[in-house]
Amino acid sequence: MKSKYLPFLVIVILAFLPCAVRAQSQIQIASTPTGVVWQGWGCSICWWGKAWGNTSSASKMTRIVFSMNKTRWNNTELPGLGFTVARYNVGGSGGGAVYGALKENISPNMIPATTIHTYWLHPGSTNPSSKDWNWEADSAQRHVMKLAQQDGVKYFEFFSNSPPWWMCNNLSTAGGDNHSPNLNPKYYKDFALYMSAVVSHAMKYWHVPVYSVEPFNEPRGSWWTFPSGQEGCIFNVADQVKLIPLLHAAMAKDNLTGKVILTASDENSTPVALNSWQRYPEDVKSMVGKVNTHTYDYSLNNRANLHAAVGTTSLWVSEHGDGDPSGLTLAQTLVRDLNQLKPSAWCYWQPYDSGGWGMINADRKTGELGNTTQKYYVMAQFSRYIRPGSELLNSNNLDTVDAYNATSHTLTLVHLTGAKHSGDLTINLSAFKVSGTSATVVCTNCKPTDEIPNLRLKSVSGVSIGNSILTIPNAYPNAIYTIVVKGVTM
Repeated sequence: MKSKYLPFLVIVILAFLPCAVRAQSQIQIASTPTGVVWQGWGCSICWWGKAWGNTSSASKMTRIVFSMNKTRWNNTELPGLGFTVARYNVGGSGGGAVYGALKENISPNMIPATTIHTYWLHPGSTNPSSKDWNWEADSAQRHVMKLAQQDGVKYFEFFSNSPPWWMCNNLSTAGGDNHSPNLNPKYYKDFALYMSAVVSHAMKYWHVPVYSVEPFNEPRGSWWTFPSGQEGCIFNVADQVKLIPLLHAAMAKDNLTGKVILTASDENSTPVALNSWQRYPEDVKSMVGKVNTHTYDYSLNNRANLHAAVGTTSLWVSEHGDGDPSGLTLAQTLVRDLNQLKPSAWCYWQPYDSGGWGMINADRKTGELGNTTQKYYVMAQFSRYIRPGSELLNSNNLDTVDAYNATSHTLTLVHLTGAKHSGDLTINLSAFKVSGTSATVVCTNCKPTDEIPNLRLKSVSGVSIGNSILTIPNAYPNAIYTIVVKGVTM
């Protein structure tokens, strides 16, 4: 989730990224498998789902993100992103609720789109069938979830930004007072019960195939302090270690064990995620079936350390976002995340957003929907071609993502050229057996100029394969090239 401390870093850091300053030489592609089978690309549906879920635009917006079909958008035929992961936010807000002497403390900086309502209204009955629970809440985001399911989403993850308002020390979902943890100690068990109950209800009554549940969101982020403009709650490592067994027990009681994966802990960056994981006791680690991390690192820190630490435990990049509409920051993040972290799924924060953060410009305050950014097409260069069922390969080049589908005998490469690249782009495929002499190649330029055309998923002609060398003539700098080679065996 984006923080007020992060956007200004992007421009500074881009200047120091190696892929933006070196010319390309021949790229050697390895054929060693990682063992990571790709599950898919995804995004959160909370804020944009709340803003537009009950409008006439909802079905079109979800179709663009979650299907592979073309959809008409502002006089442009947009190819769908084909996301297969949707992250649903289990809300905590009461909408200004009052219960006896308890009155919700509402941040003046919150807007309706970032305020997700709770299903458990107040500290009454723990029975989800009682009048103290309202399963009609959050209709807009739930509608988007239903549409996403119709569009083919396979993996639904339920996550929390904040416990329900009345479980919080300061009765607010907008962060604790003075950067402090905000879940009242007496409600830890109730919060675990709440998360499990929402998942159970969604599966039984909404027929949503929930894949995983995550009780945290950037839990060690010091920015979760009242009056934040976002829902958030600090959980220090000791707090996380306390809550995970309670959620594990609640899920067992609801017969979710073996059906839904308990996930932790969605830290803001990979170094923090690594630190939290290393501090979990082994018995707590054994309860976690999947590790989630955000990659708001905007740096060249070695993400491989987290991959090594989690071992055989599944790993997702569950959130990244940036304010660079060109898509260059996104591309640089993607090639490093997939090559070093080797996750089985990767999720963007808000596909519809403003200020350069969105792939499609959208103002959740006014409801205005705008045009696509270059970032949309950069995302499509990855998501439309590296599809579920492919296996990530160990790449010899940090600017190239390699994936292989053994069923279709298809090798897919996504390469980011450097700022000083000029001339042909050549790729050595000698590690594979290639039966053909050509490949399908599409390109998107992150930085079009008067001399460099504005290419968006543009088919590239003149591509050839000879003597195991694939050649793309006259490749552009700061561009994404997706290469699909069929008839390949390892």
